[in-house]
Amino acid sequence: MLRQRLIRLALALGIGLGPALASARPLDPLTPDEIRAAGRIARMDARLATAQFASILLNEPAKAAVLDWRTGQLLARQARLIAMTPATVFEVVADLTAGRILSVVERKGLEPPVMASEFEAAKIVLTNPDFRTALSRRGITDLGKIFCSPITAGYFAIPEHAGKRVVKVGCYDLRRTTTNMWGWPIERLYAIVDLRERKVLSVADAGLVPIADVEQNFTEAAAGALRPARRPTTMLQAQGANFTVTGNEISWGHWRFHARVDARVGTVISVARWQDGNTLRPVL
Repeated sequence: MLRQRLIRLALALGIGLGPALASARPLDPLTPDEIRAAGRIARMDARLATAQFASILLNEPAKAAVLDWRTGQLLARQARLIAMTPATVFEVVADLTAGRILSVVERKGLEPPVMASEFEAAKIVLTNPDFRTALSRRGITDLGKIFCSPITAGYFAIPEHAGKRVVKVGCYDLRRTTTNMWGWPIERLYAIVDLRERKVLSVADAGLVPIADVEQNFTEAAAGALRPARRPTTMLQAQGANFTVTGNEISWGHWRFHARVDARVGTVISVARWQDGNTLRPVL
C-alpha cells in the first residue's frame, strides 16, 4: 500500500518513480503505474503531446547489469515506447526512475501495429460510393449491420502508398450475428485505406460470392447435437506442486529462471540457471 501511495504521489507531482520504487527484479514487466508514468514522461516532448502509444514495454537493462544484479540492489527502470503522431512514428526511451526522456528517434518508413482506436476509422469505406455500390450488388443496404476490419496491407513498394498508413479493409455481414462477428465475411470486396488521412485510396471488387448461408454463431443451440461427455481427467499433487513462483522468478527442480509476458513477443524466459551441486550455473 505504501509503495502504491508513493507512486501516485510521484505521478501527481510530475516527477519520476525514483530509485526506491524500482521493481524487485530488473527484468520484471512494467507495472500499470510504470506504464502510465512512461506515457506521461514521453509527452514531455512537445512533438508527442497528443501522440498515441502503440506499445509501452520494458527496455531491458544491459546483460552485464542483469547478471551483476543481486536481490535488494536498485537498478534504474526504463521503458521503450512506440509513439504515433498524425505525421510520423517515434521510438522513445524513458527513464522511469529519473522521470526523464533518454531518447526520441523518428522512424521514417515504418508503421506501428493497427490499434483498437483505428477499427472505428475503418468505417470510412462505408462512405465511399464505389464500395457502397458493391455492397448493394450483394444485397446489402443496411450499413448499420456491417462490421469493417483493418488488416495490415504489407509493403510492396507502391509509390502512391509512400508515407501513408495503409491498411486493407474487408467487411462482415452482422445481420445474423449474435456471438460471432467474423462468421459472415463479404468476400472479394476490399478497400485500401490511408488511416492517417481517413481516405479510401482504391476499391477492389473481384466479383460476387454468396454470403455463407449457414449458422456460424458460437452457441450450444447453433452447435446442434453434442458428442458424449468425456470421462473426467484429474490432476493431483497430493504433496504440493513441484515448482514455486516468487514474483516472476520460477523454481522447478534444479531449474531457476525468470519469466515475463511481453505484449509483442509473448513469454520471455531469461536468467536461466541450473543447480549444479553447490553452484547455481548460468545456462541462458
